[in-house]
Amino acid sequence: MEKPARKADTVNSLLKISDKSDWSDKSDKSDISHVLAILLILAAAIACYANTFDAPFHFDDFGNIVENPHIKIASLSLADLADAATKSPAKYRWLSNISFALNYYFGGYEVWGYHLVNLAIHIACGICIYFLVLLTLALPTLANRYQNKFYPALAAALIWLVHPVQTNGVTYIVQRMTAMSALFFLLSMLFYVLGRQQISQKSKALLFFTASGICGFFALISKENAAMLPIVLATYEWFFFRDLTQKSLSRALIYFSGAGLIFFFLGWLYMGTDPWSALINGYANRHFTLSERLLTESRVIVHYLTLLVLPLPSRLNLCYDFPLSHGILNPPQTLPAILIILAMPACVFLLYRRYRLPAFATLFFLVNLLIESSFIPLELVFEHRLYLPSIFLITATVAEASRLLTNHIRYLSTIFLLILLSSITLTWQRNQVWKSSISLWSDVVAKSPGYARSHENLGVAYSNVGKIDLAESELLRAIELDPDNSSSFMNLGVIYKVQGRINEAFAAQNKALTLKDVSLAGVHTNLGILQVIRGDLDSAIREFQEVLRYDPLFYSGYVNLGLAYRDKGRLLESEEYFRKAITLDPEVGPTYLKLAVILERQNRLKDAKQLLLVSLNKSDTDQAMVQKRLAIITQKLAGSR
Repeated sequence: MEKPARKADTVNSLLKISDKSDWSDKSDKSDISHVLAILLILAAAIACYANTFDAPFHFDDFGNIVENPHIKIASLSLADLADAATKSPAKYRWLSNISFALNYYFGGYEVWGYHLVNLAIHIACGICIYFLVLLTLALPTLANRYQNKFYPALAAALIWLVHPVQTNGVTYIVQRMTAMSALFFLLSMLFYVLGRQQISQKSKALLFFTASGICGFFALISKENAAMLPIVLATYEWFFFRDLTQKSLSRALIYFSGAGLIFFFLGWLYMGTDPWSALINGYANRHFTLSERLLTESRVIVHYLTLLVLPLPSRLNLCYDFPLSHGILNPPQTLPAILIILAMPACVFLLYRRYRLPAFATLFFLVNLLIESSFIPLELVFEHRLYLPSIFLITATVAEASRLLTNHIRYLSTIFLLILLSSITLTWQRNQVWKSSISLWSDVVAKSPGYARSHENLGVAYSNVGKIDLAESELLRAIELDPDNSSSFMNLGVIYKVQGRINEAFAAQNKALTLKDVSLAGVHTNLGILQVIRGDLDSAIREFQEVLRYDPLFYSGYVNLGLAYRDKGRLLESEEYFRKAITLDPEVGPTYLKLAVILERQNRLKDAKQLLLVSLNKSDTDQAMVQKRLAIITQKLAGSR
């Protein structure tokens, strides 16, 4: 039978005033305590991440933000926001895409604004954890076990907040998707608990449950792994609000089955009308099979657990070269890892009666890794996948430590402060790696020397700062490690072009065309530019037309065709493609200048002047060049009167 919440255990009791402040305090804390907790969370987060505001865009930031024309909104209209939400590469992560669009609208590509929003989301997550843990520890099923509430809740929130493993979810801009989903996931849980406590007052309960549902939807459209929320809420219900007896087990199975059907339905929508084919096709583009992934993920999950215990910067990595498991004894660590994973759900049942919080934490961890660490053909390992699953493992550890050491306040406080200060230091150190593309990818190469992608990205980073010889060396190493990687040949061709080795550049780009997963728009763009260098404008135009055939929304394809037709003296065609480029991305200032020059050549001086005036309001415009052209056109207009 369901146990009714005692009046003293409702959320209102958490706000009662107390003049005690040690770890053994059995009373609840006042509003002042909550304000203090929030200020400490804010200060700790700033202490960890104050050195990240100038960290540039990295890796998947480019595809989802920098090179994504749909976030370059010109207004806050519903149409623009809808385009940003649904037409971006991550087409199901509507809310995350809208947040990037808002960042661009208010600050363009100034990275500090993106980092500020990421940090604000992280802080909000920490505050939600504090209140969620506070409410959870005050529930009747746990209140007698954890007599103190305030300090374990604050300690859990702070330790999670400053843990070095969270840097990938905060400093890596695009992983706002993970953090935003986690924030709404936590809010949904928080509102569910509040609604559950007010179950006797139907109107209040309905309000909280509605808020929980809305936040759950927001979590799902931030990132798809929030589909686990129904399972988590059902689990929370049976762990903390009622007992799993033989009578209630059938009802529990109904709830879990319903949650499972929701998960299956969402997965079906995500993978399309033929999920089995989508699954098979997904593995066709991976270097591992389904069985290898499932075996390897057992070791990945164990690795995640070790990172929570020992999160040294030397162990943290953006891109792992994680060895595959080809069998349960190949490598030998696979079997012990499988046994550990199998033991974890068994421990949930063993711990359920006496240790409900650790049992729930274990299940919470496994459930929230289910999508990204199971059969779906994603990359094998990323640290940001720990962002949400780690919350209750840290909470349970802190709560049990506070219970066991409640009579040793000095030791407990010392341990907590040491963990907090060391975590802040390690997080700060880890964030230093994100300061530049070269420092980040040098770190990845040092930790994953056999991983082709790390060498390729380091080569591109060197190329971007003009270190061409180092760039060539890294790209050749990437090709040596993975001779079937088309993008390495593409980037090597660009290096050869910069060095003036045009024939070798052609050879590298043509080699890329023969490989799988090739970016056809990218290769034909590079070939077109090489044809321009050779002076063969007709061939260049054909290449750029191929670009648009493969990618009709490729902005640079229109600009390159405009330039090629300009050089051919075909001004009307040039004008057409520049106008199409402006329609596709109206925020790029240099395109207006190029089109103005074309109109000036046609003696359409008033139209050219108007375009130049528009370009002055664009953030990336060469102001001096535009003013020079304006002066010339103004002089011509005056002379024609």
